[in-house]
Amino acid sequence: ERADGSGYPHQSSELDAFSRLIHLVDVFTAKHAARYDRQPVPVAEAVSLLAHWPQAEAARLATVLGPYPPGCFVRLHSGEAAVVLRRAMPTGAGPVLAILQDADKRLLAFPQLRTTSLARPAISHALDDSALLVRLDPEALYAPPALACAA
Repeated sequence: ERADGSGYPHQSSELDAFSRLIHLVDVFTAKHAARYDRQPVPVAEAVSLLAHWPQAEAARLATVLGPYPPGCFVRLHSGEAAVVLRRAMPTGAGPVLAILQDADKRLLAFPQLRTTSLARPAISHALDDSALLVRLDPEALYAPPALACAA
């Protein structure tokens, strides 16, 4: 359903906050996903598009996701490449990253976890999902011993 009444299945314009949020998440993931007829919108651009929607929920969702949401591949100022595991926190802690590629663009045998700071951002820019062709083992990224990150 859409707030303007043009949605499916009931063309309802009376949407509660939860319905509006589900619609926004659906739009965000659809833009970020590749389709047979188009390339995916880069995650940072998809978040930026959300931030400019007229609904208050869209701006809030963009703020919560941040410019580099979990699952996003990023290039660091050091030249390393990583995947974001946890988003930045309002407390000043930056995102938690798993370094996958060193500065010489060699894949690492095991991801190296790193915390960052919003005061000294480590991320240079988001990478296209196809920039790193690696198979990620969720157990290696999210296992409890791995959560003790080095600064």
